[in-house]
Amino acid sequence: MNKPFRGIDVAGGLLPIDIQQDMIDWLLDRIDDFPEYNITETVSEFAENDRSIGKGLTSNPGPFDWRVTPALREIADCLSDSSPVLEVYIIKATQIGYTVGVVENHMGYCIKHGIGPSIYISGDQTMAEEQAEKRVDEMILSAGLQGKIKANVQKRRGKSTGDRTDSKSYGGTFMRFVGPNSESKLRSFPARIIQFDEMDVYPQRLVSRGNDTGDTVLKALRRADSYLNLKKVVGGSTPKNETTSRISKKVEEGDKRYYHIRCPKCDFQHPLLWNNFKWEKTEDGKPDIQWKTINDVDVIHKDPTYFECPECEHRIKEKDKYDLLLEKGRGGTAEWIPSKKPERPFIRSYVYPGWYGFRSWLEICLEWENVKDDPFLLPDFVNDVMAETWKESDHKPNEHFLLQIAQEFEQWPRGHIKREVLLLTIEADIQQDRIEAALIGWGRGKQGYCIDYWVFEGDPSIVEDKCYKNLSDKILAKYTREDGQEIPVMIAFIDSQYLSDTVDLFCDGFPYDPDGIAGVYPIQSRETQDKIVKQFKSNIKTPVIGLHDQELKRGLYNILRKRPQGPGVFPGYYLHFSYEYGPEFYEQLTAEEIVPIKIKGVTKGIKILNTKQRRNEVLDIVKMGMGALQYAMDKYFYLLNQQRKLQKQPEIQEDANVFFDAIEEMLLSEN
Repeated sequence: MNKPFRGIDVAGGLLPIDIQQDMIDWLLDRIDDFPEYNITETVSEFAENDRSIGKGLTSNPGPFDWRVTPALREIADCLSDSSPVLEVYIIKATQIGYTVGVVENHMGYCIKHGIGPSIYISGDQTMAEEQAEKRVDEMILSAGLQGKIKANVQKRRGKSTGDRTDSKSYGGTFMRFVGPNSESKLRSFPARIIQFDEMDVYPQRLVSRGNDTGDTVLKALRRADSYLNLKKVVGGSTPKNETTSRISKKVEEGDKRYYHIRCPKCDFQHPLLWNNFKWEKTEDGKPDIQWKTINDVDVIHKDPTYFECPECEHRIKEKDKYDLLLEKGRGGTAEWIPSKKPERPFIRSYVYPGWYGFRSWLEICLEWENVKDDPFLLPDFVNDVMAETWKESDHKPNEHFLLQIAQEFEQWPRGHIKREVLLLTIEADIQQDRIEAALIGWGRGKQGYCIDYWVFEGDPSIVEDKCYKNLSDKILAKYTREDGQEIPVMIAFIDSQYLSDTVDLFCDGFPYDPDGIAGVYPIQSRETQDKIVKQFKSNIKTPVIGLHDQELKRGLYNILRKRPQGPGVFPGYYLHFSYEYGPEFYEQLTAEEIVPIKIKGVTKGIKILNTKQRRNEVLDIVKMGMGALQYAMDKYFYLLNQQRKLQKQPEIQEDANVFFDAIEEMLLSEN
């Protein structure tokens, strides 16, 4: 009995010491796998205690510091095990630190304490797996959690468990990363933790083998039903369209909290709202920015932007922003305050626009000035910066009012090219027995002028036919502006939807330079591409240009709803039509109807469709003209930034003023 213990007696023998130690290690591992209960640490404390962010993932690398994004602390702590909150939703701007501050910190917290199973649902499967591979793996490493993750183990039929691109096993549970399109993955297992990321890009309905199988979010939420008050659901998204937005509806279900600051002058407590965001202006109404260039670096010495206190009108400048955003009880006075009663208990929701985040107020001001009149860019600003949904108008422009406006404000004849025109494009619609085409001019402020409109009769199925000869003559013609400046047609878009082979032959007869903008391009209308205008390979040297049909039609109708602000005073991105165009022209321009798209009786968006089979050549041609302008700008900035990369200079964002400066300089140099 006094001898030291040398082993475990098994069937009359002793196990060797090394096997005994393996068994002890195995038992200790199993003990480590048991989830912790009565966890006192919060998500924000985990971030402060364990996290360090690498240089490649943020502009603020190093140990995690809530002072960088103080407003996110409360949101993250709602996900702590000790918090009574079960559901959290945030409608947010882009680039405000949400992924790092809330999503990743919550994931690390769950891994550290063995909380699960959990499911992370992103915009698609690829995005979900990239989140796991590029961000979560880095978070696990920097937080020292590698030992919590089980190694990858291959099983039968090629399957594996442990550390995979689409899942992580830890503490006797697991975390899965999935896209929103797979019904089988969304319903295959229970989940205590559900993280919805970018909810507004999820498909409206799940479809399996051609059958409608339900709603993505509801399918996922059912996974947590058995966990009752142990579940945690967090959903965050930049909003999209009002009728289809999931995140806006979820935020309305909660208490809709706004982050309030206190005015440094009168101590009035208020959130920073868009209608209180202002800037000093020059005489021509532009932001009054003053700067100097020192050693090729622009140094701003007057930032005109400020938030005005709604109580005392004190101007709150951005230099005071970070002190004002510090949390109450943590060196500051800011706090989240509910704006309504939630629809059910244990749910919170938050509104987080972009001016609370990393972007400068001056940058936001300049972007607003650039997009406020642009039907394509303004919705993105409303979504991405203001964190608000975009509402599509459900009434189409009135053709009689458009005719009246042209006759009152547009006293110029067809064929007249005004001094403001800097760029000419031609658009052609191919019909069975004719080609219809227009000459459209573009100038600063994206002012568009429908200069002339032609109908070339003939047989468009034969490239040698006179209708193509007439179109070619218009493309190659020399046009003179009212001030004597000669302007060539830079871009011609020819619809190839109907007779693609013939149109390709026609376009192939014109020169094309991949390092330039000018060209005669075949056009195809599409609805699934991710950009309004996109270039694709074709059967000829000239690429085919895809146009997002619905986006261009929405943009066109939004422009046609604009009104002159007085004689000679027009809003940005406005379309001008000569007083000589008659009623039929405007009937075709507004021929298509705005049709609500309903799923199970609920409106989920709109489409602009020719439901009454009216003639709509004018609409299609003007739509192509807008696409031609966008293509010219996209191509210009692509080529410019390619050069800047070679010179190791930063890229320039697309800006219509810069584009038209370059076009005008080119015209002057050629004259």
